[in-house]
Amino acid sequence: SSCPYKAARGSETTSWSRLRTQLGSALPRMTPAERLDVLIRADQSTPADQPLLSALAAAGDAEIAARHRSVAAAHGRDVPLDDHELRCAITSEVHRLHDLWRYQ
Repeated sequence: SSCPYKAARGSETTSWSRLRTQLGSALPRMTPAERLDVLIRADQSTPADQPLLSALAAAGDAEIAARHRSVAAAHGRDVPLDDHELRCAITSEVHRLHDLWRYQ
């Protein structure tokens, strides 16, 4: 889906509820494990030197933020163990994504 790219270009974040609204029936109901798998797959082609696109969803959705460590680990990335530091890291990633995608 182009939703993460659209959010990155538009200097926005997203959430499961927003994705559900945007995609309608194209986004089936999923278990938390299935959502985690989608987030991991969404970043499969993200280069190692770029922020994970899933940070856009983690910044806009507390449920996704709680799973961001697992997404990052699946891609061999380190994130802070402290929850406050994790939120700061996610915010930083979102800013980097917006800068990266602004003109693409």
